[in-house]
Amino acid sequence: MSGAKRQEAIREACEIHRYRYGYKLVSEEQIKQIQIINNQITHLRSTRNKFAHFCWSRSNDEEIFGTNFCGGIPEGSKHRKSFVSFTVTELAEFHKKAYAIVDLLTEAIQNLPEMQEEGLTSKVTKR
Repeated sequence: MSGAKRQEAIREACEIHRYRYGYKLVSEEQIKQIQIINNQITHLRSTRNKFAHFCWSRSNDEEIFGTNFCGGIPEGSKHRKSFVSFTVTELAEFHKKAYAIVDLLTEAIQNLPEMQEEGLTSKVTKR
């Protein structure tokens, strides 16, 4: 499953939990935290994809630039997305953000309540 599909599945799971279960299993605060983290990942994933799929060269000792492998006429919005440059400082910041989001995700997952499948429905339905 791709990163984008995983993010969409997380978004849908949060929405289903809110709508169907009214935050009975996972608190509203935890759901909101998960949604915030998920939104932060979108930006990081975009940068990561460029870094992974572009062809990179050094401009100088402080900057690299990358171009995609797509051919075609260099015009329009697609052309503007076909190249990017990063300074060493920007790369270091991206690296810090990527590792920080892993720590946030780890903490969010560890704070989720552990549940056994057996008896789960009794927690969300009134009997």
